[in-house]
Amino acid sequence: MEETCRDWQQFNADYPGFPSLYHRAFQLVPKLILDTPSNEFPDAVVLQLMSASLPDLDDILLLCSQDRLWGALKLMRSLFERTVTLKHLAQNKSETAAFLKYDAVDWDAILSGIQTRFQLTANPKTMKHFRDAAKEVKSQLKRCEKMWHAKAE
Repeated sequence: MEETCRDWQQFNADYPGFPSLYHRAFQLVPKLILDTPSNEFPDAVVLQLMSASLPDLDDILLLCSQDRLWGALKLMRSLFERTVTLKHLAQNKSETAAFLKYDAVDWDAILSGIQTRFQLTANPKTMKHFRDAAKEVKSQLKRCEKMWHAKAE
């Protein structure tokens, strides 16, 4: 316990602005959650992303207090990426469905990785569902990419 206090005191000495910045961020997330309307599906997705940030903020503080700065930095990167994503979705609500559909690509990769690394296979129906959904999303992305290139020319 004494070591933890010393680590935290040293951290505060090394980064004197962090506690107040952290406190403001930790207060801001619940305020944003409460101020975000939830009467539409895209808003609910944004709310879920914001809610997922609260445990990360707690874990970042815990890691910093234990002098585990690399771990905190990794979580900060995830938090930053989630924040950029939720800001984009909040400003472009029509893209929420595409964002959620892309989840199939991630799950297809996760299930394939588990199969390759651990020789464990998900239920065949589950594998087929995610594989088919991932193919559909990827084909849509290819069509969008062609459209974007055509507009640029």
